[in-house]
Amino acid sequence: MSSSTIYTFVTTASVPSHSLIEAHLPMARTLAEALHRRVPAWVGLDELESDAVYGLIEAAAGFDASRGVRFRTYASKCIRHAMWQGLKQRHHLSDLKSLDLADEAAPALSDKIESAAPSPEHAVEVKDQVQHLLGHLEPRLRCVAEGLLSGLTTRQIAKQLGISQATVSERVREIRQVAEEMGLGDD
Repeated sequence: MSSSTIYTFVTTASVPSHSLIEAHLPMARTLAEALHRRVPAWVGLDELESDAVYGLIEAAAGFDASRGVRFRTYASKCIRHAMWQGLKQRHHLSDLKSLDLADEAAPALSDKIESAAPSPEHAVEVKDQVQHLLGHLEPRLRCVAEGLLSGLTTRQIAKQLGISQATVSERVREIRQVAEEMGLGDD
């Protein structure tokens, strides 16, 4: 959807809260860009931005200020949901667990293993490296790494371990640091 098409759509009388939508277009773009950094390269930024704008328009149409929620909070959830649905529909994906849109942490380690393994030989090498890394992690970090490897999001891991999502995200950063120190950083 081009900028002029979006503007024309947003300024029509059938779309509620034109100024509300226009004021939050930068937020929609920022959320689309953030997701674009977390998904495979074949997902286009344009399609995510279109979905984000659609979600923003849906948010403006369904917003009820009497519920005591800020529009920005409500809209961000609607935008993320719209992007999620767009990804699922366009790419015929039924399960995007590792791309939990409410989770701002990086994709799961299992995604990195899958995307980094173009051959069976490489897959064995990566698996060996992961096992080597797990053997060098403290138990508190190993629990998080194993959760990520099983496809859980940081939110799910936090709930399972009874810690905050921020603590899980910090532990993910520590795991990455240990991996880099071992020479197993992202290549």
